[in-house]
Amino acid sequence: MTNVNYWDEPGKYVALVKREWKKFIETGDIKGLSVRDEVLRSWKKSFENGLSYSESGAKLVLNEKDMAKLIVRNAMLIGAAQPVLDEFADLLKKRGKTNNIINLCNEDTVIIRMLACGSMGEEDAKCQSILPGAILNEKHTGTTGVSMAKNSRSPYAVYGYEHYTQLAKTCNCAAVPIMNTWTKELKGIFALSGDGLEISSDTMGMLTFVARTIESNYFFAYAEMLQTLLARFRDAVKRYDADLIFAADTDLQVVASSKNQHPLLSNVLPNSRKLSPAVCKAAKKANLRFLFEQKTAENAIGVDEADGYSLEFSPVYKGDDYIGLIVSAGRSAGADLHAPVLNVKQSGGIVGENPAFLTALRTAVKVAPSDASVVLFGETGVGKEVFARMIYERSNRANKAFVAVNCGAFPKELIGSELFGYAPGAFTGASPRGNTGKFEAANGGTIFLDELEALSFEAQTYLLRVLEEKELFRLGSNRSVPIDVRIICAANADLPELIEKKQFRADLYFRLTVIQINIPPLRERFDDLAGLISRFSLLYTDADCSISQEDLRHIQKHSWPGNVRELKNVVYSASVLSLDVVQHLKDYVSIHAKPGRLPGASAPLPEKEIAAEYLADVIRGCGGNIAGAARQLGLARSTIYRRLQKINGPSAGRAIPLNRK
Repeated sequence: MTNVNYWDEPGKYVALVKREWKKFIETGDIKGLSVRDEVLRSWKKSFENGLSYSESGAKLVLNEKDMAKLIVRNAMLIGAAQPVLDEFADLLKKRGKTNNIINLCNEDTVIIRMLACGSMGEEDAKCQSILPGAILNEKHTGTTGVSMAKNSRSPYAVYGYEHYTQLAKTCNCAAVPIMNTWTKELKGIFALSGDGLEISSDTMGMLTFVARTIESNYFFAYAEMLQTLLARFRDAVKRYDADLIFAADTDLQVVASSKNQHPLLSNVLPNSRKLSPAVCKAAKKANLRFLFEQKTAENAIGVDEADGYSLEFSPVYKGDDYIGLIVSAGRSAGADLHAPVLNVKQSGGIVGENPAFLTALRTAVKVAPSDASVVLFGETGVGKEVFARMIYERSNRANKAFVAVNCGAFPKELIGSELFGYAPGAFTGASPRGNTGKFEAANGGTIFLDELEALSFEAQTYLLRVLEEKELFRLGSNRSVPIDVRIICAANADLPELIEKKQFRADLYFRLTVIQINIPPLRERFDDLAGLISRFSLLYTDADCSISQEDLRHIQKHSWPGNVRELKNVVYSASVLSLDVVQHLKDYVSIHAKPGRLPGASAPLPEKEIAAEYLADVIRGCGGNIAGAARQLGLARSTIYRRLQKINGPSAGRAIPLNRK
């Protein structure tokens, strides 16, 4: 790459590029040429597209009918840009720049507006066919300032001989991208060109300012459109009972959705979402009809079987202008209820073919759209929170908060203030600003209470009152706060047994267990083991792994007390250590499959027979949850704590033994 800079030595730079261009057209090879790398790549692309450098100018690709449609589709951009372009053209005319040409292109580099600053500019535009309908990219016109601005997504200037076609080499061209700052997508390109156009840092700064002014105008026009579109969306959510409702603008950018995640949505962006390919195809058909047919507010198109959903499209108008559409989606009659609910990265393992597991999954899917309280029963690590999040994502509250609380993580003295909040100065050490509890944080959305059995009896009593009255009082406050939340709970313990022991309120149990879902442990769904290993391998290593029946039988020797979480962590450790997944699993089982409570065994191990290493493995497999480990071993928690003290010494208290042989 040469050190010659156009702005410092324009004559020398132009002469250099002219020499290098001659070398290029002789060989078609860009290696060793002293021209800007990105310009060379554009030359190469133009050459490979079969474009002749002797072309007399741009090609008018679009006919009058297609051009009319393009104008309609870009009406908002044109409306935002036109007054700015007119004012800028007047400024150039007053300065005597009569040979300059102003272009506004769409995101595909098609010229949709052209302004000549004088008769000379108008003649040049006609001579080079730089007119509405021309496409200024490497396929049709070669290297131009517009194509380079699109490629780089930044202001760009192309000087004389850096252009690809011979006729354009007498001109300089500078272009600046115009972005939709709502969606972060390229919306258009503003360009200035001309024979002898002087390009300096001041010129680029001025053009950038013009482009940003157009962006600002577009921002406010889009915001006004968005307000109307969102109002229609909110009305649709209230009126229609659908699996998914979303609003999209005329570029099919999803601007609002009744659910944050859904199979019909993909490619989540900071301020918008895109549609899955099949739905996008159906939406394009509806979008074109609404754009170019007569306004019919009641018009709707039903599209069957797009990704297993039936879709209904309704146009949204602002005055007489079509601004977007509302889409409602429902499961098609023939949709497969046994299909995985989410993909592997979303689900963390919430897939399988085991009959008991599928029963739990189908129940969760069925109850998700309702507001019914759900209690998930299962051992630690089976995926209760994953189930809870799946229910939330498929619910009508998916665009509201999801707040997860582990009830066993707080001392019984503090759980009340954590759940329900407290007023300023409610107790010694309380924040002077008070505290918003988890229920208030989840208001309008969903709260997930894990380890429900760990709630103190006092907290259970207050929770029951909140559920019945649909309001709460912060600790130390006499002001009621209305509460509208859906409750999903998870329990490791046998709640009816706790009721018999007077450790859990029966009325709260019956209030919460509108829906009960039992998630089987991994040892009872070994028919899913190969599939889970394969999915986790894909998740962490981007590579599938085949596993033989002999290897599966070996892996099944372990009771997997930590269930799917334990299996997932072992596969993850294999990826971190760059080990073969199957061999690592076999080694893990060989080390950890100690004598103990194997699948189907009912008798607990005597305390004295629990090896220190095995006890530590079970506790780790249960994520450090002593209650879960006690249930897995068939022992009381006090027995586990007593054994830990014997292993670690009295001063160690409840510490988990970490020393390994």
